[in-house]
This record gives sequence, structure tokens and C-alpha cells, in this order.
Amino acid sequence: MTLHSQRLPAIFVASRRVWLVVLVTLGLCQAGLAIASIWLLQSLWDNPLLTQPLLLLLTLTVALFFLQLGQHRIAEQVAQHYLVDAREVLYSHLMSASNDRLPARLGVAMNRLITDSNSLKNWVGRGIASAICQTCALLAYLVVCAIYWPKMLFILCLMTALSIIITLMCRIKITTLTLAIRQLRGRLSGHLCERSFAPHTVLNIAQLGKETRHVSKNSQRLGDAMVALTVPGSCLKYHSLVLSQLAFILAIFNSDGQLDKNQLLPILLLFGLFFATLSSLNRASFDYFVFAVAKQRLNIALAKADKMPIQKTNKLTRYVPLAVKLKQLSYTGVFENLNYSATAGQRINIYGASGSGKSLLCALFNKQLSPSSGQIVLAGRRIDWLQPRRLQLCVQLISQHSQLFKGTLLSNIRYANQRIPLTTITALAAQLGINNSELMQPVNELGRHLPSGLRIRTLLIRALIKQPGLLILDDPSLLQETALLQQLLSDHELVSATIILCQQQQSTLSNIDQYWPID
Repeated sequence: MTLHSQRLPAIFVASRRVWLVVLVTLGLCQAGLAIASIWLLQSLWDNPLLTQPLLLLLTLTVALFFLQLGQHRIAEQVAQHYLVDAREVLYSHLMSASNDRLPARLGVAMNRLITDSNSLKNWVGRGIASAICQTCALLAYLVVCAIYWPKMLFILCLMTALSIIITLMCRIKITTLTLAIRQLRGRLSGHLCERSFAPHTVLNIAQLGKETRHVSKNSQRLGDAMVALTVPGSCLKYHSLVLSQLAFILAIFNSDGQLDKNQLLPILLLFGLFFATLSSLNRASFDYFVFAVAKQRLNIALAKADKMPIQKTNKLTRYVPLAVKLKQLSYTGVFENLNYSATAGQRINIYGASGSGKSLLCALFNKQLSPSSGQIVLAGRRIDWLQPRRLQLCVQLISQHSQLFKGTLLSNIRYANQRIPLTTITALAAQLGINNSELMQPVNELGRHLPSGLRIRTLLIRALIKQPGLLILDDPSLLQETALLQQLLSDHELVSATIILCQQQQSTLSNIDQYWPID
């Protein structure tokens, strides 16, 4: 099955094409007015008492000012229009990917949606139009120079060639450093986000300290890369100033003292306009280099998030218990060749010492991770055949990392499914020991300050309301609720699903059908 990877939206589509044409037209008008000002200045230089050329020159100056204002406004409008489309594609595609193809850290996804996508803006808004306009303006200035001051044409052509050589020399270094900066920003954002949520998601101080060290190291590397970029970046943007001075010196020597004083001011104006245009073209080149790197990184991210082709059309049937089978299942460095099977509706106890891989095995059931080898089979279907969306509906995992969100217990239970009847929720809540008034109890961000028993019951209701075929319990706080656990294991009307219970020691609870040790 051939997949066509999602890519960033095209630039020249719909209304953006029209606005880019408008931008180019405005730029060409500015170039034309600038050339006209050379002739007007020449007339004023010859006869300063002429009123009409003076008024026309003032009018052209004002017109140029308003044209630039309009051009900058439209450029920003086009850039933001494209940015909205790009972020919509990024968000919808990255967030719809399967868990094993999502960015490993939340901060990385945020960096792609905000920082990397924002790097597209300058080239789309001002860069494309500026590159076209400034190139046309340079050619126009060269034509004017060839007609009126042919001796100066060689100087301008030489400076243009030098500028192109310098730009090509800077391109490799700028691209390399820009790519490094984007990568370091992504890593730094990932570690900063992990550091912010560490008190709620990282349970040991060693991991917290490790994330802090990563933040410091990547922050230093990012600063070094930014400093290194200033050299080629400044060289690219401002080398036209040096070239302009060199051009003036060459023009003086080339004239052999025969340059007409009446021609001096127009030549100086032509040179000034020419090198200002060259400087703008260099800035557009820098915008393009940044755009190319950001586009490359975002397209790679989209390609990685592309949904894997479905190898089989098999789908899990919802609302029925699932049989579970592990066939030679291995995860490098953790466990090897696990072979277990259980029929639909059985209660399974997975136990093993800390670090034996119990939580990792649970993550394999809903494809948050992928095994090194072997297979997991649910209801006779390999999970790598199954669509992630259907798997998420049929397999519910409650772990120590399961989160509640700011709101109420009821809003958390209805999370991602607002159409659940209130009577269904209240009936299930009552069976698990939560009354109607408690459902309206407020919940802080991440469920902070909520009693452990109330938190675990809310997570259970949220999972059971979806009527999963497999319920995986991997939360240590649940082990303290012995009566609740016994109720879940024994009441097949309450929980008809197959249940997997994880703990360090073999369970002493009744109604356990199978024990799966992990060494």
C-alpha cells in the first residue's frame, strides 16, 4: 500500500496567490518610482529653480513611503494566513498519529507548532515578493547604468558577482547552524516541558536531576550556536555595505578625474539605490535559508507521524471481552520470549520485581511502544494489524501517569465523550462508591490535592464508561483499595472486560484466573 505523506500547504494557492501578485506589483512600482527619482534629481541638479520637478520628487517620496507601508502590511497578512494553514496541518496530522509515532516529548511538539512554523513566516510574507522585486530592480538599475553611465556598468556587475559568491559561501554555514539551532530548540523545549511537569510525572529525584542537567546543557549549546550564526548571518546581510564602499572607490579611479560634477549626484543616488536593493535581496536570501531548514524539519516530522499502512482490515469488536495472547514477546534489555494466553473475560495478575518491565508490557498493549520481537494478539488479531483509534477504544490503561484535568469529577469522566447520559454515569459512580454531589467536586490541574481513592475511582469510571474489552490496572495506589479491587475482579456485570492487574508480588486476592510472572 502506497502512502502519500502529508506535507506543508502550498504557498501559491487561493487568495495568497493574488496577494503575492499584489506585493510584487507594489515592489515593482517602488522600483519604478526610485528610477524616476534619479531623472528628477538630475533635472533639479541642472536647474535647482525648477518648481515642477521638485514637487514631483516630493510626491514620489511620499508615494514611496505609503507603498512601503502597504507592502509591509500585506506581507504580514499573507504570512499569517499561511502560518494558520501550516499550523492547522501540523496540529491535525501530528495529533492524529498513533502513540508510537508522536513526538517523544510534549515540548518538541510545541516547538514545532510554534517556533519552527513561525520560521516560515518571513520568507512567505516578505521574502518571496522582495526577492522578485529586488531582482527586477537590480536589472533595471543595471540597464539605466548601461544607458547613461556605461563606464560604471562593469563596477556594478562586479559587485553583483561578488555578492552572489559571498551569499553562496555563507549559505552552507547558515543552513548548518540554523538546522542545529532548530534541533537544539526542540530538545530544550522538550526538557523544559518535562522539567515543568516533573513533580507530577517523574517519581524519582534522579530523573528530575537528569532533566535539569539536560536543560542546562542544551541551553548552553543553543547559546553557542546562536552566537556562531551571527558571523555568517551578518556577513550575508551587511556585506553590501562593504561592496558599496569598494564600488565608490573603483568609480573614482575609473573616472580618471573626468567625471562631470553634474553627473555625480545621480550616480551616487543610483549606487545608493543599487546597494540598498542588493542588501534587501541578501536579507531575503537569509529568510529563504531559514525557511528551507524549518520546512525540511516540519516535513520530516509530518512524514514520521504518517499513519502506518493497515496490514489487515481486521477490527476489534467493541463492548466484548478480549482474549489475550503473548507469542515470543521480547523487549531488548527488559524481558525475553514471554508466552502467555488467556481467554476472554479472565482476570490476570502480572507480577515481578521493580524494573522487571511490567509497566513497559502494559504500554505495549495499546501500542504506546513497540516490541523488539514477538507478537501481542487480542481476540485472534495481532495488534500491529489494528487501527490505533479502535485499539484505544477497546483497551483502557490506568497507570500512575493517568491524569485528571481541571474541572470537576463529572467533566473528567466525560472527557472526550460529552454525549454519555448522566444517568449512566451516576449509576456506575454509585456502584464504585461516588455519590451525585461528589461528581461535582472541583478538580485542580493534574488532579492535585484530590484524595487517592477518589482519583482512582474517577479514572476507573472514565475507563469503564467506554465499555472496553481489556482493562489494564497499573496504578500502585489502586493496590491500597483492596475492597475496590476485589469488587472489580469478582463482579463480571460491573466489569465484563478481561482484566490485567500489575503488582510487584503475586496477588492474594480471590478470583484471579491466571498469574503471569515476569523475571
